[in-house]
Amino acid sequence: MNTRDHWRSRALASRVGAWALACAMLTVTASMLRAQTGAVAGRITDAGTGVPVRNVQIAISGTSLTAITDVEGRYRVANVPTSAREVTAKRIGYKPGTATFAMTAGATVTVDLVLNESATTLEATVVTGTIGDTRKRAIGNSVATVNASEVVGQSAVSNITEVLQAKTPGLTLMPGSGTVGTAANYRLRGAG
Repeated sequence: MNTRDHWRSRALASRVGAWALACAMLTVTASMLRAQTGAVAGRITDAGTGVPVRNVQIAISGTSLTAITDVEGRYRVANVPTSAREVTAKRIGYKPGTATFAMTAGATVTVDLVLNESATTLEATVVTGTIGDTRKRAIGNSVATVNASEVVGQSAVSNITEVLQAKTPGLTLMPGSGTVGTAANYRLRGAG
């Protein structure tokens, strides 16, 4: 073996050794980080009925860790750092719920939350066939508003078609095909 080959083999051995050392350090660091985490699990229920609430968004504050509850209202978030202290639950139709917790490394903390129903008011949406601003005050056309609670209070209705019938100018409701489950056809200001 000449001198040149000798130095090449030593350089290669040095690189392999450095690579092996880096891998070992990453493995040790990863296991140390894993040892400093735990899990948060629990169940979300409705305050009024005690029924499990599904599709609730669970978030661990201060992290990007999230989960969604299953049909039984259960959730589990893994790899939660021990420094995390708060879990938040959100779902449309319910007030957000928050709970604090304390965790030790490698443990699973159980955090059950009870959510209270909350009516959500949405802004009125105007559907038009034109491009542009769709706020009611910005449209030059006439816009009819039907208050469903007033209609239901005055007469018994079984579907949205009966609520809109004869309440909106320019709206013609035509019966569907006659097949079970078929909705009515809606015509607004003519067939076009």
